[in-house]
Amino acid sequence: MRPHKMVGIAIGGVLLIGVLLGALGLAVMLLWNWLMPEIFGLPALSFLQAVGLTVLCHLLFKLGAGGGKNLGELIRQGQRPPAPAPAPAEAPPEPE
Repeated sequence: MRPHKMVGIAIGGVLLIGVLLGALGLAVMLLWNWLMPEIFGLPALSFLQAVGLTVLCHLLFKLGAGGGKNLGELIRQGQRPPAPAPAPAEAPPEPE
């Protein structure tokens, strides 16, 4: 593949990600501002806050620990989510 074609594909991919992120952010903002203030008394979101919330949800629910599988996918497959690591036991106090 020619280098200039690869650059074009990379630029197109970045633009596509930006358009999708903007569209998802707009959808989140519109839905949030329509529902949340009236139902729960929460403040309205700006567009950038909605984009940030979209990215945060993606990080929490799509890229969580578990080898790239989210909790819903594990449950549908009949698997248990990975157990949290146990806390280290505290050593008993030394006698004086």
